[in-house]
Amino acid sequence: VITQFIADSIGKEEEVEEVTELAEVVYQKTMGNIFCVMQAMEELVRKNALYYDMMCFEWRWAVSKVELSTTISDDVVETVKGKIKELSSEIQYMLIVMAYVPNTLEVPVLTELMKRNSVSLDESRVAELLKKATEEALLMYSAESDNYIFIHDRIREASRGSIADEDKDDLLLHLSLVLQKLAKGPETEWCLFVAVDLLNSLPSEKTNCNDLARLNMRVSVIARNRGIVEKQSDVLHEGLQCLKSSGKLWEDYNLTLSLLNDVIPCDRELGCFDEATAAIDEVLANGKTLDDKFIANVNQFMVKCDSSRDYGTAIEDGIKILNMYGYKIPLKPTKADVVKEEMKAKMALKNRPYSCLAEIPVKDDPIFQLFAHVCECAIFQSHERLLTVLLKRLIRRVIDDGMGKEFPCTFVILGVLMQKKGKVQASTEIGNVTLLLLEKFKSDKIIYARTKMIVIATLGFQLQSFRSQVDALLHCHKDLKFVGSIENAMGAAIGYFCSYLSAGFPLGPLLESKLQIVEEYGYRYDKGSFAVLFKMLRQFAINLRQRSDNPSEFNGDAYNEEDTLNGMNEQKSKMMLRDSGAYRIQLAFIFGDRECMTSMLDILSTYPYTFHDVTRLHPRLCFMGLSAFAVKYKNKEVGGKCLEYFQKLTKAGSVNAKPVYLFMLAMKKPSKSAFESAIDATKEASTLHLEAMVKEHYGLYLQQQNENKLANDCLASSYFSYYDWGAHSKALRMTQQYHFLAKTSRIKAKSLFSASGCTETSSQSQSAEKSSVSSTRRVSYVYNSTFRSKKEVKEKS
Repeated sequence: VITQFIADSIGKEEEVEEVTELAEVVYQKTMGNIFCVMQAMEELVRKNALYYDMMCFEWRWAVSKVELSTTISDDVVETVKGKIKELSSEIQYMLIVMAYVPNTLEVPVLTELMKRNSVSLDESRVAELLKKATEEALLMYSAESDNYIFIHDRIREASRGSIADEDKDDLLLHLSLVLQKLAKGPETEWCLFVAVDLLNSLPSEKTNCNDLARLNMRVSVIARNRGIVEKQSDVLHEGLQCLKSSGKLWEDYNLTLSLLNDVIPCDRELGCFDEATAAIDEVLANGKTLDDKFIANVNQFMVKCDSSRDYGTAIEDGIKILNMYGYKIPLKPTKADVVKEEMKAKMALKNRPYSCLAEIPVKDDPIFQLFAHVCECAIFQSHERLLTVLLKRLIRRVIDDGMGKEFPCTFVILGVLMQKKGKVQASTEIGNVTLLLLEKFKSDKIIYARTKMIVIATLGFQLQSFRSQVDALLHCHKDLKFVGSIENAMGAAIGYFCSYLSAGFPLGPLLESKLQIVEEYGYRYDKGSFAVLFKMLRQFAINLRQRSDNPSEFNGDAYNEEDTLNGMNEQKSKMMLRDSGAYRIQLAFIFGDRECMTSMLDILSTYPYTFHDVTRLHPRLCFMGLSAFAVKYKNKEVGGKCLEYFQKLTKAGSVNAKPVYLFMLAMKKPSKSAFESAIDATKEASTLHLEAMVKEHYGLYLQQQNENKLANDCLASSYFSYYDWGAHSKALRMTQQYHFLAKTSRIKAKSLFSASGCTETSSQSQSAEKSSVSSTRRVSYVYNSTFRSKKEVKEKS
């Protein structure tokens, strides 16, 4: 290919063998890279090793193969440098300036950057230089950006190397100063990013370290707002390193403290716990006052919590810090402490509803952050008394001194406490008030998206359907991811996927791909405990969709439960077993694995029957109850507690609870009316997966009653519902168990249930069959890759 290219370039298309020697030399130097080949050919021309013979009208070379080899530089960058040096000084200077600015430059901006010392060009002259550089094949016009760009990165590299080392630092300093002046609004914020990178590359003696540290902090805020968390961390550490290398770390106390206070939460959120701990120790060792050490103290206990998930120890540390600031919170409150704090909060509210808090002015107070994180740890440990004391004390603080931005996401925990006590309406009211308070902080994207996510996941799904709120959780995930709040973004993603599955939305490769993307995102930012959950959910979807000998086990390519649990500490393993058990028992119920249902009930019955996250509690209690009634579990309290949970929510008007509650009743006391009521409810809630399960168990019940024809119709309808859901592995199992399904018509299966869910009479069914036979039909085929079969589907035209 290279031989033919060279032959075409020098007009030897018909005499390719003549350029073989030349092509061999060029190939050895360039390894066939077309850009490098072009540069090598140009170098041969510049050095007259390759020339155009005007007498013979053809290209010639009159040197040996060895001489050709020594003529071509071993480094293509050096080749391009040689080419640049032969250009005018103005073009050289322009290329050097463009090389140190990674963004595409408009002519006015490039003109400003080139104004230095004796050089002062107008825009028309700069435009001419750009055209000349394009003619030299160094630049090209980009229609996308409407500007000139380098043809190849090697040309940029060569341009950078074309300036003498002694002049380079002064040029970079000049460029950074001009770029800072040009940064006058959001559209030119990129100038600050380039300027700070140029200054950070200079020796410390060439810059004002304090000013550079401030510029790094300024850019970090912009990076954070744009969701570029890695850049935020990089520039903060560059600013810190600048102060350290110059020996001026604590020379300006306020500057250093502010910089470290920015570094600490940034590193913690990225999972860089060692770096965060080092910055915390620096502040605790050098901070002058308790207030100066506040962020370090708060994040110290948060780092311990995030790294070990030891919420008990984290609570102790958090309460100690609160008490350092005069709050006098007991670590283990008595009943009297709770009553006392409740009375004080009631007096502060003056018998007004919680909605009156919307009238409280906003106040920037970091103590609210500490309260928020201690409350989060307490809810994970189910310390209800401590939570009540903390929340009532915080409400008094708001009434007395104003509302911090973290208050709404902490206040919603009060609704979770109400929820645990079965007070559905009261907890829903708390959620509504939280959303009202949240409007005060709409400009803070992290607070707004995070709090909205918590409200939906903990209180919103009590009464509202999973289908109606699943997209809202996805938006929260995207917003939190955009602003760099990684842990909260992962939490929103878990809520999204759990509610997606609970809503009965379709399974398939697209869902599995989405799970894998978020899983990789978690590992990228060292959030392995979150990533493992996505691996487990992906394996759950795979087991339902693809063939497996043991679909109730998590032992696949996506997730291996045994290996994962063995690699975790006791606390993490316990939490992971709860979540994986909730989905394994669902698989066991779907595939009729009674042994697995029993073993999972033995494990899951040891966990509390309450949890703050409804998206994870709902599937656990749903399939614990259904499995308990299916296998007639020895501990009758298990099924009873699950049934009671969904009964309370159903009475309160929960869309999600009603189909589960009626399904459980049918499993507890099977009857035609019970199953038909459950089918009605699943249709009304559009929970396709539950509809498939109810119909299957109704069919099995009818078989026991010797109503085989109706039973077969139920099983056929169940088969198609499983298939439509995407549970192809389960559908395949059904065809192996019930051979009549191979000849079953989808239309006949669909006609089994009317809109109300009642079965048709025999005469109605026969009439429908006769009518369908006489009517015109359209025939189509569906190919199932799992079954490796083609099925005819007949539909009325």
